[in-house]
Amino acid sequence: MSTREKILIVDDDRFVRMALGEALRKWDYETLEAENVAQAKKAFEDAEPAIVLLDIDLPDGSGLDVLSDIKEKKPETIAVMQDVSARMGKETVLVKESPGFVTSRINAMIGNEAFYMLQDGVASARDIDKALKLGLNHPMGPFELVDLVGLDTRLSILQYLHRTLGEKFRPCPLLEKHVADGRLGRKVGRGVYDY
Repeated sequence: MSTREKILIVDDDRFVRMALGEALRKWDYETLEAENVAQAKKAFEDAEPAIVLLDIDLPDGSGLDVLSDIKEKKPETIAVMQDVSARMGKETVLVKESPGFVTSRINAMIGNEAFYMLQDGVASARDIDKALKLGLNHPMGPFELVDLVGLDTRLSILQYLHRTLGEKFRPCPLLEKHVADGRLGRKVGRGVYDY
């Protein structure tokens, strides 16, 4: 594999960009940085990096929009991604480009269903969280996770998936109400739970 492959790091947190860039340069990769969607699209068009490391929650647009604009330009892209991942001690999962890919789609579905269950009075938020932790061995329940990620972020993901994949991703009205009421999660001290 050729060294000096270009890797575009897209994240609104400059410390994340700096840390990833430093690690990648040690492994002889050329790094490019972008902090928002506009910069990412321009950098991709100008430099044609072999791979893009992307923060999906960019403040000025969905990371999914950036990904949909990025097409595999070089056959060695997968090899570069696997090499970088291995050097970072991570495993790779290859998926077809698709709205939400794998984890976001499944987490959105689980989280949305949890809101429907809460709305319908099936169980309390704490009991739903406890059931998924005990029964499915999840490290945290869907409400603990959404409070960490942000209810507004989850709603945005569900709206995108609903537009692109259809009715099964229609956001639960209770989630929409929580967001409208400013209950956005840990970042504001109140989400499904109070902090």
